[in-house]
Amino acid sequence: ERSRSAELGLQYAAGPHLARAVAFRSKILDLIGGFPIANVNEADIDGLELSYRGVLWGMEVRASLTLQDPVQRTAAGEAQLIRRAKSFGSLALGKSWGSWRVSAELVAAGRRFDNHITAFPTQRVELPRYEVFNAVAEYRFSRETSAYARLDNVFDRDYSLVHGYNTEGRRLIAGLRHEF
Repeated sequence: ERSRSAELGLQYAAGPHLARAVAFRSKILDLIGGFPIANVNEADIDGLELSYRGVLWGMEVRASLTLQDPVQRTAAGEAQLIRRAKSFGSLALGKSWGSWRVSAELVAAGRRFDNHITAFPTQRVELPRYEVFNAVAEYRFSRETSAYARLDNVFDRDYSLVHGYNTEGRRLIAGLRHEF
């Protein structure tokens, strides 16, 4: 795999706020990807990444959005690269009260294509867009010790990142953390 990439970005920082905009272009030769594993002779990915991190209305905010055009070029023409959405992003909000901290996160991706699990490489399938909501609660006993619970995929959404393979449903992770 060989690639050439270029980026041009702007950044704004003031107090608790950091905003970025980055335009990018990548040209990739012999891209390794897909199933079965195969090289894509030529691929271009042009796009824009927007992000923000800061405090708004007393809440910690993290947001990101990527808009891109992931294209593979062949003698037969152009097609969207498999497993690469033209748009994806996330939004996370967090708030602390004394020893408590809670946060929520929304992760989303647009439609994308994949090779059919049994009819590859002759058949492509469209994987639909998805949105997944996650939540975290944490209680700090001290600077070093905390208990936490994380609930991923709160609404138990059915979605797939790869054709023919299901992703996890709702998942709860809880633990006790101590930092030395």
